[in-house]
Amino acid sequence: MPKNDVNRKSSLAVLRNRLAAVAALIPADVRCVADIGYDHGRLIKKLVQSRPEIRAIGVELQPHYIDQFWRLNIFENEADRHRVDLRTGSGLAPLYPGEADCLVLAGIGETAIANILTADPEKLLGVSSLVLAPSRYFIKLRAVLRELGFFTAKEDLVFERGNFYHLALAQRGSDPAENSLIWHFGPRLFEAQTSGVVSIFDLSQTVSGSPHVCRTAGNILSSIFKTIG
Repeated sequence: MPKNDVNRKSSLAVLRNRLAAVAALIPADVRCVADIGYDHGRLIKKLVQSRPEIRAIGVELQPHYIDQFWRLNIFENEADRHRVDLRTGSGLAPLYPGEADCLVLAGIGETAIANILTADPEKLLGVSSLVLAPSRYFIKLRAVLRELGFFTAKEDLVFERGNFYHLALAQRGSDPAENSLIWHFGPRLFEAQTSGVVSIFDLSQTVSGSPHVCRTAGNILSSIFKTIG
């Protein structure tokens, strides 16, 4: 098998693992999900095929993503196709207030996610859940979520190819762990004894064997102290 094909299959496997973790954070009572920056649309396809009660809206900046989506994603059930609504625009601009009760923002930086969420607060009316999976850290997002009236109800860490990916479900309300050191890192991760947390702090088994993981853990902790200091 050509090396490029092997690398592509490996990348897809990693993507599927994170995609499954993101999908698992979407609450059972959600009826309309807006995937902001849907890219290839794999999450949208997974949701409409596995959860027939869900309607999915996809938003991308460029119109060519719509043709790409339908070219890459084949739906055997015509009813599933009709529950997909693809739109072109920036951030939450293509959404109507109250039409989506869950927003997904994954694979982009935490600063970009924060800018999207704060650009037009009216678009958050009716939104009860945010599923966030930034491409790097989650440190700054906690304060933004607090300002918007959300807190992290569930969190997860996915370790893939030498990197930790922090995923979170944010819901309306306030966090009792707010302003503690653990709050800045992720209180739900510690409460659930998430395996990724163990991987970061278990120096004898994980960090000592991987300089890259050690740098990742160090960068995360450094970002926390810069944020709270």
